[in-house]
Amino acid sequence: MGRVGTSPPDIGNLSFLVSLNIIRKKSFSCSILDNLARLYRLELLHFGFNDFSAIPSEIGNLQNLELLDITSGSFAGSIPLEIFNISTIKVGLNSFSSLIPNPVGNLRFLRLINLASHCSINGNILREIGNLSSLTSLLLDNNQFTGPIPMTMGKLHKLEALYLQNNKPEASNELTGGILECMGNLNSLRNLYLAFNQLTSMVPLTLWNLKYILEVNLSSNLQDGSLSIEMGNMMILRILDLSRNQLSRPFENFSAASFMSTGMNIAIKVLNLQVEEAFKSFDVECEKWLYSHNHYLNILQRLNIMVYIASALEYLHYGYSTTIVHCDLKPSNILLDQDLVAHVADFGMAKLLDYGSKGIISPRGDVYSYNILLMETFTRKRPTDHIFSEQMSLKSWIEESLLVLSVTNIIDSNLLCNERDYASMEELISSIMRLALDCCAESPEQRINIKNASDTLRKIKLQFL
Repeated sequence: MGRVGTSPPDIGNLSFLVSLNIIRKKSFSCSILDNLARLYRLELLHFGFNDFSAIPSEIGNLQNLELLDITSGSFAGSIPLEIFNISTIKVGLNSFSSLIPNPVGNLRFLRLINLASHCSINGNILREIGNLSSLTSLLLDNNQFTGPIPMTMGKLHKLEALYLQNNKPEASNELTGGILECMGNLNSLRNLYLAFNQLTSMVPLTLWNLKYILEVNLSSNLQDGSLSIEMGNMMILRILDLSRNQLSRPFENFSAASFMSTGMNIAIKVLNLQVEEAFKSFDVECEKWLYSHNHYLNILQRLNIMVYIASALEYLHYGYSTTIVHCDLKPSNILLDQDLVAHVADFGMAKLLDYGSKGIISPRGDVYSYNILLMETFTRKRPTDHIFSEQMSLKSWIEESLLVLSVTNIIDSNLLCNERDYASMEELISSIMRLALDCCAESPEQRINIKNASDTLRKIKLQFL
């Protein structure tokens, strides 16, 4: 049973308290808030499903507080500026009606603002918000913001998540204007949600510069015109929703649902390549280029493809705040566009590897898979080829050939027929196969990482050229 009455005044004496979680204690009075300023070691403060009516500004004096979560409370009135001294703020599902305090733009250490989920906050989004240079997440969805998205948002270079959807619960309250060209500068952005607003004009070309974005939802706006083929630059895109806009053919009904018929593995895994002109920059899977009699890749094209793949894996492993492990790297998940640029696709099995994870998922698994890709690309032999058995694997076959200096035995016969400089090709293939063997040591700890593999492959390419 929850405690009845007011909280004891001596709660402020718990000076070593670092976490305070008061959820569903509706009989607590506001006196508990009056003593919080004395808990100077507090790092986490969570008030959920309570009857407190106002946020005391003294909370902002808790210098060690890293997370304030007052989601699903009964707080109303104004939002005190002092709470924005905290690096992470979550205040969704309350009844605030005032604007975000104007001086908030001076707080350069603020990392996450979550004012989402029907806080009823109105007015324009402050242009000063662009001064929050440490901001990684900005969640202002499901409110009553009006007017345009401020140009200053293009300065938030560390921003990874931007949620502004559904800011028109009333006819007079809606985000208007266009999607800013400066959003193409947000190179750290992973999630962009602008749905259910009144955003007009064409989608800016600069938006497709966000090559490493994972989710884009622009649905239910007034976007018009056509879309650039440059949208194919979004190499690891998982979710794209452009439905319920005013786009011209072939994208007028473009949405995840309308492209689900064949389940092609095109990064977001919802596109049908047979739809008229849609994503025609994606040509075919790498597997079909390698194993079809109708296609031929010369040695430089194969080398470039493997450099592209290594670069993509290097970004997944090192270019994001959380390591992404693909877990299913294989030729059928590598897509080649019209310029034979390789795109790593199908992230259905991908995992976000938390810092300190003790599980078996590891980036070294991707490195091992990359080794198999290297071997397949230049030998045109699958690990399951009929010539292999328990006594002879693809790896041991290559090891043996390198030992006896008989590289021509393992090179794809198409290369032998079409390449003229045998000596250079043998030296190149030998270097690549030695790199592949470094990637597939039995112990994951002994394998080189993808960054080293990528650097080595680039050096091999320079020597070949």
